Formats: sequence, C-alpha cells, structure tokens
Amino acid sequence: VSGATTLENDDPLTAALVLSELDDSYQSDRGLALLRRVANELPVAILQGTGPKFSADGSHVITFPNDAKTVLLWDVDTLDKPVALKGHGGSITDAAIDGQGRRVAVASDDKTVTIWDVDGPREAAVISGYAPTYAVLDRDSIEFSSDGSQVAFLNGKHAVIASAAGSDKPVDLAGHSDAVLSIAFSPDGRHVATTSLDRTTR
Repeated sequence: VSGATTLENDDPLTAALVLSELDDSYQSDRGLALLRRVANELPVAILQGTGPKFSADGSHVITFPNDAKTVLLWDVDTLDKPVALKGHGGSITDAAIDGQGRRVAVASDDKTVTIWDVDGPREAAVISGYAPTYAVLDRDSIEFSSDGSQVAFLNGKHAVIASAAGSDKPVDLAGHSDAVLSIAFSPDGRHVATTSLDRTTR
C-alpha cells in the first residue's frame, strides 16, 4: 500500500459489504491499520503500517510499517503520501508524537532516540548513548510531556528524561531493581511515573 485508500459511501448495504471485504483483507495482511469514523464505525482510510498513535490534537497519526526501521507520519486532513522517518541503524522499539503534532520521537535499539520536527521534516535532536527498551502490556516506552518540551523513555532498569530540543543533558532516573515496564508524564509535566518488574511504581 503506497498511500491511504479513502472510502466514500453512505449506503448501508454497500458499506457493510466494504467492511466485510476490509475485515478479510485486514486478517490476511497485518500491515494494515484502519481509521474509523467515530459515529458509525465506517472506515475512513486504510493506512500502511500497524500500531497507530494520534497526536492529542488529532492532526497527525503515526504508524509502524513492516521494515521495523521506519515510522510513517500521516496528516489526518489528507491521509495521503506519508512522511517516512527513517535513518536508524537498528530496529525501532517505539515512537511517540507530541500533543500538538509538531514533533515525533523515535527510539531504536541502535542506542539512539531521534526527535523529528514535523515541518520539513528534519532532525531536531539525537539522544545517544542509551539503549531504549520495549514496554509491556501495550504501554508506551517513550512519551512526550504535555507541552512537548521533554521526552521520557525506558532504558533497562532506568528511565531517561531529555529535552526534546536536545539542549540539556538527559536526566537518568535510577532506583528500580529490575526492568522498567512503562513510563508516563503527569498532565502538567512536573512528574514522571515508572513501573517496574520489581513490583514498584516510582
């Protein structure tokens, strides 16, 4: 799938048949993610990739294609010709998009986290020297603060907080005795919570 396939049909019978065909194709190709109208559950488009994540303002969505080294950035208004964010030397562990849809953070097992400015796009910062790890139970392993100024990600038994502009030295949050499983910012961005296999939340 080179781009988004949009669907425009309000006839209930035709829509039901289209949905049936889409469900069959989705089952046979896990590289498809479906966006749906909230009101009636009809597909709006079929996008390449899986694991979609929206920006909080709903302006952009990111998906993960099968090559494991690229993140696709889609403009929700057009859903056409996604921007491919790539360049990592290893597999992508996770990615996040800030609340305003201005930046995307991509973590990789090549020991880097790249912050992309959506306009361009261009690399705004590269955070290196860490080994970003996967979250569990569908939790995020990388996340922006609500204002987009900071990004936090998992790093083994630690978590790391860094400036999204790459302007300050990252802060290493140590203290867990086992692997950190998930991370989350408070809504005001003043606190970060981590949960670990050591059965504690800090």
